[in-house]
Amino acid sequence: MKNQIKLSVLSVVYWIIPMLLIGFNTTANAQQVNNLINYSPMADGQALYEIQADRDMLEGVVSLMLPNGQSGSCFPGSNNSCTIVLPLEKPENIVVEGLTEFEWQENYRVVDNRGNNMRSANESSVALITSSPSDRIANNSDFHQIEATIIDSGSPVNGAVVTFGATNDVAFNGGATGDAVTCTTGSNGQCNVLARSTLADAIFSTQVTIIEGGNPTQVTNSPVAYSFKPGAATAANSEINVIGSPATAGSGTVVIEITARDAFNNLVNNADVAFEFAGTANISFNGGTAGDAGSCIVLDINDTGKCSVNASSTVAANYPTAVSLAMTDLSAGPAVYSFEPSVPAANKSTYEVDLDSSMVGQNVTYSALVKDE
Repeated sequence: MKNQIKLSVLSVVYWIIPMLLIGFNTTANAQQVNNLINYSPMADGQALYEIQADRDMLEGVVSLMLPNGQSGSCFPGSNNSCTIVLPLEKPENIVVEGLTEFEWQENYRVVDNRGNNMRSANESSVALITSSPSDRIANNSDFHQIEATIIDSGSPVNGAVVTFGATNDVAFNGGATGDAVTCTTGSNGQCNVLARSTLADAIFSTQVTIIEGGNPTQVTNSPVAYSFKPGAATAANSEINVIGSPATAGSGTVVIEITARDAFNNLVNNADVAFEFAGTANISFNGGTAGDAGSCIVLDINDTGKCSVNASSTVAANYPTAVSLAMTDLSAGPAVYSFEPSVPAANKSTYEVDLDSSMVGQNVTYSALVKDE
């Protein structure tokens, strides 16, 4: 009888233990399925890796190691999650330590205008494809072509909407200055916009984004930078500035300064520009002969876009001098300036007394001629 009881007990134990093991494994499998690593691509080429784990399946710290040797680790807190920021990498290339079994899950994905999932913005890019970009002029006609390429798992995406962000002083595709614009990719995964401006010598920076996880995310190489150069100098907008007037006749100098500007009032500092000063009676330009014309040249190496002449005279008076560019008088002209007499000089001044007309008891006439040096 005792042997029968022992046999029964052993039989029960024999059946219970496997069932417990099976039950344990079933529970373990359920826990393992809850070990997720969500990865969210970021605009700067990084990714946010979020560990959502069942703590029973943790060995403490969770570590991720990339093929290039970079690594990061975190310890899940009371909410059983923690995050690591590392460069974006394909999940199959990442070594995970601390989780016995887990699943990868892309937390945010790019969505095209048809609602189709796409790969992250990190796979897409933008580039300036303008021919001879350094020659683009700020005249609201010349343009830079900015092209975006949208990729899904290595393949071009057709129908993706790309946004080119609002950029001060830039008009895209003939639209209003400062407005954003969108384009839709074709079968090659590409679309482009034309950027124009009337502002020269400014570095423009345009952000290019696609929608990722419901939010705009910059694609690789965004923002894209570009600039425009000034156009030709014009007589209508170039400026005249008179410095040092009035000056002293015979010793002083008046500076007539010209600033070259193009049709959109941009400073012209990238080309040689010659200005002519009309011959003016009693005026000598840069030490030349009085009455002769003068000139100055804005050099392409002159970042100020300015040139000037020195005007001098021995005759005190007011003077107007016409200034021209390509035989057209500057609208800001003429340059108006003056010279004043210097301090009277005793050795140059004279006086006379008219004695012949004087009689006793009458006034005597004195005449004085005062001259300066």
